[in-house]
Amino acid sequence: MLQESPTAFSSDYQDESNLALEHYVERARFAADNFVVGAFDDQKLIGCAGGYREKGAKRRHIANVWGMYVHPAYRGQGLGRELLNAVVAGLRDLDDLERILIGVTAGNTAAETLYASYGFVAYGTEPGAIKVDSIGPLSAAAVHSVEAFGPVSTVLPYKTLDEAIELTRLGEGSLVGSVITNDDAVARELILGTAPYHGRMLVINRHCAAESTGHGSPLPHLVHGGPGRAGGGEELGGVRGILHYMQRTALQGSPETLSQIGRRWIRGADESDSGEHPFRKNFEQLEIGQTVHTNAREVTKTDIEHFAEFTGDTFYAHMSEELAQKNPFFDGRVAHGYLIVS
Repeated sequence: MLQESPTAFSSDYQDESNLALEHYVERARFAADNFVVGAFDDQKLIGCAGGYREKGAKRRHIANVWGMYVHPAYRGQGLGRELLNAVVAGLRDLDDLERILIGVTAGNTAAETLYASYGFVAYGTEPGAIKVDSIGPLSAAAVHSVEAFGPVSTVLPYKTLDEAIELTRLGEGSLVGSVITNDDAVARELILGTAPYHGRMLVINRHCAAESTGHGSPLPHLVHGGPGRAGGGEELGGVRGILHYMQRTALQGSPETLSQIGRRWIRGADESDSGEHPFRKNFEQLEIGQTVHTNAREVTKTDIEHFAEFTGDTFYAHMSEELAQKNPFFDGRVAHGYLIVS
């Protein structure tokens, strides 16, 4: 944890790694006024925190919480609060205790929010309290926990693919991630390492870059969402969200029967043509299956420009042959859709 978050602790990794194992065994030995608690996933230590009462007659009314840490892969699940609960509960059992202190590096938003919600109140800041010779993106805090909406980009350098994967994991969940590379081996390694932290992954190389609309365009039938901070799996919005709370039963039958049962025309069901255009009828006059078949007519450039002029729809795909051809979705200028006046 000292390597991963050097600015969060006053202890230095190099100094601590030079100490003998016996030092830590003694330090972790339980006492009512000096103890360490841990969080485990099976036999793996994934978080810890300590508490101790200060020494001396004039300071023994004060206790400190120290060493608060949760492994990056387990953050955002409430483990920090559980560790804090355990430490504070142990300290409150001490006689004559009046105050509990906890220190946090300025800018560690997640920790500051947790402590404030617990009732801790900031009473001062010590400028330059911790000096670290080199701070990289792996040890930064806010960049991984604060999402800035808007036209904002944060550039994080990495030395190896493993480091790039670890940086991605520190974000604790994302809707979509993009991998820009023409090396399929690199793409495979990055996808396998970061896919569990994304709801969708987009891989762009020189062969598909021209037709890509960017990673903000989801697949048509995708449940758009992601793990962790990105919603815990899926975003339950719109009709798709409502369907999760409705009973649904599959129906089988002829198109006409299913159309009458569901009150919605299905291809293959009966059609009726009264000779009057359905758009000229009011809602009460419309019946399922009413149809109009018009004669074929060639849409001309003049039609397109006239339509654009009186509707205001001057989208480039309708108005510019050159710009339309640059878009892989169009072979050239395209006609507008329906104009329905209600």
